[in-house]
Amino acid sequence: MKKLVKKTMPGETDHAVNPVKKTSDLTENVADLQERIQRLAKQNEILLSLARFRSVKEDLPLELEMITAASAQMLNTDRCSIWLFDPGKTQITCIDLYNRNLNQHTHGDVLHRKNYPTYFHSIETEPFVDATDTYADPRTCEFKNDYLKQLGIKSLLDIAIISNGKQIGLLCNEQIGKVREWSDDDKEIVSMFSEMVAIALENIEKGKMLAEARENQNKFERLFDSNPEPAVFLDKDFCVINVNSRFTEVFGWTIEEVAGKHINDVVADPNMLDEAKLLDVAAEKGYLHHDTLRKRKDGSFVPVSISSAPIYIKGEIVNFFAMYKDISEQKHLEDINRVVYEISQAVQSIDNLPELYTKVYKTLTRLIPSNNFYIGLYNPDKNEVTIPYHIDEGINQQCITTEVYSLLAEEIINSGKPLLVQKSEIRNLIRRKGIVNAGLLPDIWFGVPLRAKGRVIGLFSFHHFAKADAFSEKQMDLLESIAEALALAIQYKQHELQVRESEEHYRLLVENVNDAIVISQRDKFIFFNQQFATMLGYAFGELVMKDYREVYTPRGLEILHERGKRRECGEYVPSRYETIFRRKDGTNIDVEANVTIIDNQGDKATFAVIRDISDRKRIEQEREKTIQELQAALNNVRTLKGLIPICASCKKIRDDSGYWSEVEKYISVHSEADFTHGICPDCMKKLYPNYRDKSGPKE
Repeated sequence: MKKLVKKTMPGETDHAVNPVKKTSDLTENVADLQERIQRLAKQNEILLSLARFRSVKEDLPLELEMITAASAQMLNTDRCSIWLFDPGKTQITCIDLYNRNLNQHTHGDVLHRKNYPTYFHSIETEPFVDATDTYADPRTCEFKNDYLKQLGIKSLLDIAIISNGKQIGLLCNEQIGKVREWSDDDKEIVSMFSEMVAIALENIEKGKMLAEARENQNKFERLFDSNPEPAVFLDKDFCVINVNSRFTEVFGWTIEEVAGKHINDVVADPNMLDEAKLLDVAAEKGYLHHDTLRKRKDGSFVPVSISSAPIYIKGEIVNFFAMYKDISEQKHLEDINRVVYEISQAVQSIDNLPELYTKVYKTLTRLIPSNNFYIGLYNPDKNEVTIPYHIDEGINQQCITTEVYSLLAEEIINSGKPLLVQKSEIRNLIRRKGIVNAGLLPDIWFGVPLRAKGRVIGLFSFHHFAKADAFSEKQMDLLESIAEALALAIQYKQHELQVRESEEHYRLLVENVNDAIVISQRDKFIFFNQQFATMLGYAFGELVMKDYREVYTPRGLEILHERGKRRECGEYVPSRYETIFRRKDGTNIDVEANVTIIDNQGDKATFAVIRDISDRKRIEQEREKTIQELQAALNNVRTLKGLIPICASCKKIRDDSGYWSEVEKYISVHSEADFTHGICPDCMKKLYPNYRDKSGPKE
């Protein structure tokens, strides 16, 4: 009830009065009391309906709608809404707004802190935002133009929603059309509804967590049972709580048979209990992973990979979860991979086939212990199988006759399939083929075809002379898995040896030819023989990957570029041409190159045979010099030819200038001839009649 005070009239002194109640005051108080009783009755009715709803249904949106409607009714406001902050408190989103006048619920509006910073600060720091005049109140006036005026909101009463000590949103009550002062009772009511919203949100969150926990449990149970690996759920003492169906498949035990038993009593062999106990101790310390053997219900062993982890609650181990992965196939594949790897390594490291066959035998016998092993290679041209390697009783001897071996090998070559036969079956084959001298027969024999690229190239086989069950189908399957790799290894080594022999022949040819042989690609020498290095005066290693331009003279490069341009223009360029190289010492060497364009690893390369033509060039130069000297000498030889004007009387000769000269002088000038003088017999008689040459011919 409100405290009664005497109203002071203007000019009167304010002083205490006796609480003498007038009839009008009593009537007012009774009416006020009746109003409060009615309002409390209405509140109780609303709260009771909310409580009943919550006890029957867990529907958060509907429950929030009932809270906003109840709040609007109890406060007699036009609108009531619930808003929640985003994680960063940068905005609030309306999850339910009740319009009492329209009796309608909506949601989805968003208000951003950056647009209304004062309001956001107020709702976070004050217990209430109780704006009587929203237009004038500094806490709410930011909403005036784009929110308050549009909706006609004059007053509002907002309170924060607190959940688990954190402010998660706000409850807003709004009055439209008229200004309203908010009483303490109003604030108590919105506080109550704010708590109800927080409780509703917390309950739904708890409900989600419980539902999630139930779903997680269901998922765990489904995953546990559908786990493709054998799985077991244990208590803290390693006693079985549950096993999945795969565990039953692998080990043969059902949950009814093993529930409550220690896991080591179920799957650990008595001889391996010490190891099992050590694994338990390790599991208590954390995650465990270990490969070992475990026992099935029928007493057989299975290789498994154990993965175990403790489950903690409040720091205490309450359970263990363990998986026993069957790694039989993995071990099988590991054996195959190890064999294939060792054989491939042997192919790379061993230089001859006999050593390779020995390595193959030693590798395979780690999988199938045996003192008897044969390798046979099939020649399709001759339709026969040769035995390049065999071991009988651990020594290099052949106990099985060639006829019997060929008979068994023929079965495999023709069928392309593995063959496992007992002694009785071998006898039947021998009898059908009419072999008389069969020799020593094994109690069991099996062979596997060597198949490379879909073609059978041979076989390898094992046999035993005293134990009919020495081999099994499983072992044969194992060897069949590695047969192709073995076949390819043998074929590769055969081809490698053939290539090596061929390369040796070519090497001898290339290294002993007198001409240089060079292959260049992308301006580098990628192959050359010793003769090329010797020709240029380099040590062999100095030319490796050297740029070809370093051995050409400038003129040699010009010739090379001219040939390239002509080739690009589509002209015919002869393969043989002459050019000039530069030796290491800087001197030039004339060479003749015979060039062919080849393909090398998908790219063009130049193959050239180069011949030193220095001697030929020298001889040609000497010959040219001789020719020039002879030509010069010939040019110096002068001869007399044509008509010579000579005097018929004195025998003088007229030269080109018109002068007459003695015959001797003319000839001396116009030829290389010189004269010696004497007297002929006729002139002697004429000039010296009294002189008689006694040496002359007699008359």
